[in-house]
Order: sequence, then structure tokens, then C-alpha cells
Amino acid sequence: MPTNGLPDGRELVVLSAHAEELLTTDADAILRYLRPGTDVSAVAATLLRTRRLRRHRAVVRAASIAELVEGLQALSAGNEHPMVATSSETSTGKTVFVFPGQGNQWPSMGADAYDRSPVYRAHVDECVAAFAAAGHVSPLPYLTAHTGGGDWSHVEIQGAQFVHAVCVAHIWQSCGVTPDITVGHSLGEVAAAYVAGRITLTDAVAVVIARAKAVDRLQGDYRMAALGISVGEAEHLIATVEGWLEVSAVNSKSSVVVSGQRDAVTALVATASDRGLFARELGVNYPGHTTALEALHDDLSALLPKGQFGPAPVQFIGSVTGQAVPAGTGFAHYWYRNL
Repeated sequence: MPTNGLPDGRELVVLSAHAEELLTTDADAILRYLRPGTDVSAVAATLLRTRRLRRHRAVVRAASIAELVEGLQALSAGNEHPMVATSSETSTGKTVFVFPGQGNQWPSMGADAYDRSPVYRAHVDECVAAFAAAGHVSPLPYLTAHTGGGDWSHVEIQGAQFVHAVCVAHIWQSCGVTPDITVGHSLGEVAAAYVAGRITLTDAVAVVIARAKAVDRLQGDYRMAALGISVGEAEHLIATVEGWLEVSAVNSKSSVVVSGQRDAVTALVATASDRGLFARELGVNYPGHTTALEALHDDLSALLPKGQFGPAPVQFIGSVTGQAVPAGTGFAHYWYRNL
């Protein structure tokens, strides 16, 4: 029985028993069996094929017999080990894939994965072909750039962010980790909807391109910043800074994003930092999720594909509404609210 190896080449060796102390007995028995040259993947496959999964479980991640021996010895001795995880949970939880929005991207962020992971590379190439079919520039140069600089368009940057998120998700799926639920923030919602099977790749790429082209038409010099404070604290801080600013996203009770004019955002970050607060400008040069984007409604609506979300067994939670997005929901209104 084949096992799903991890991207770093390690195998998942699973031990299982009806009593916690028997995991130690099992680890000792496997240690006595192992010999130099034993195939770790064969050990992993044999255990999956011949042992029932019981309440108490341990997983050893190992790329070699030496790593497997080290992990099993730690398990036998009751010691913690970075490559060993144990659990006695009896209920099966749901797996959620969470996709980030724009702001944490950088040129070459996919270079290593594209070189080393056949799964990542194959899905990147599929996505790149979809951008080419749409008649737009490829996100591949941004993903695999050899320099951190460069003058990149919104289509290249947002396209690369979308492609990277989707292809990392495919790596997880190739390892047997599949989502029951997907959710995304801002641009990440497009990846979440696609990975959930709620929109096609063609439509997903069209949405990414539409968002990018719409913000390209916005006149002005803007920035966004993440702050480690509450909404109320952010609004109080905004009142102390000259220039236009708005709270544009609430990530948690102590994490918000503020958008506005470049000079005002720079001053806001400096003020927050001087007060010992977390503050960091994001790699975004438009005021996402603010009233400034209301002027783009007609342009965005004209650029978006004409379609609606389809049905799928994976639940797609919309950050626009905080609820599961029903099949049949139209693209135009939803993706405008997303921006």
C-alpha cells in the first residue's frame, strides 16, 4: 500500500493502540525489527495495511532509518521530539484551508517550490496557461524572479499571489490533506472559491484580472498597513494623524488593517511604532476595502466574468458575509463587495 510522502521527503509512520502505554510497546517492537537499509516507506505502508487505527495514535515523520529510530526512541522514552506527534482524540475534526490576501507576497516566493515540487510546478503551469488563454501577462516571472526588485503590474502581483496560494493547497492535497471548508481574505477568497470547486479556473483567473485592472484605474497615491490593536484604538489613532485614513479590515479583536493616503499611512505607522504598538506597511499600493473603491463599481462589474458560484461538497465561507456562499450567488455583486 503506497503512502503519501511529505514535500520534504519524509514519510508518515503511524502507530496506533487502544491504550496509551501500548504505543511505547509498539515503538519498542518496531525498533527491534529495524535494520540498516530498511525502507522507511515500506515500514509506513506495512503499518497502515496491517494495523487498525485506534484511539491512541502517534506519528513519526522520517526520511531515513536514522530519523525513524530517533523518533521511535523518543516515543518509547516518553520524550518530546520535533518529528513525533501524538493524539488521543476520538472525534474527527474538519479541515479548513485559509487563504491570505495581498500584502505578504514577494518576487520569487514560488521559486523553490517550482524547482523542487512536481505537484506545485504542474499546477503553476496550468494556471499560467489560463492567464495566457485570457490574453494577459503570466504571473510566472514574479513567482520565480531572481531579484526582489522590479516594476510589476497589479495583474502580475495579484496573479502570482493567487497562483501561489492555489498551488500550495494542491501540495497539501497531494499529501492526503484535503479541505472540508475553505475561507479566504480579500484576494485569497478567489483561491478559496476555486480550491473548493465553487468556480472554474477560467473564472477565477478572470476575477483576479478584473480586480487587478480595476484598481489600476484608481487615481491617487495610497498604502495599507496592519496594526496590532482593536478597531476602537485604530479609530482613535487615526484621529491623531492628518490625511485620509479608514479602517479597511478587522482580522480579530486585536488586529486591523488601515488604508489611506500614502503620507497618512506612513505617519500612522510611525505614530503607532513610537507608542510601542505593532504596525507594518503592507505591499499594497491601493486602499483596499474602503469607500475610495466605490468609484470602481461600474468598471469592475464590466470586467468581471458573467457567472455564479456552483455547488460543491467543500464548503466555501465568504469573508464578505461570514457565511457559507450559496450555489447560484452571482459573481458581480459578490466580487465587488469583496474588493
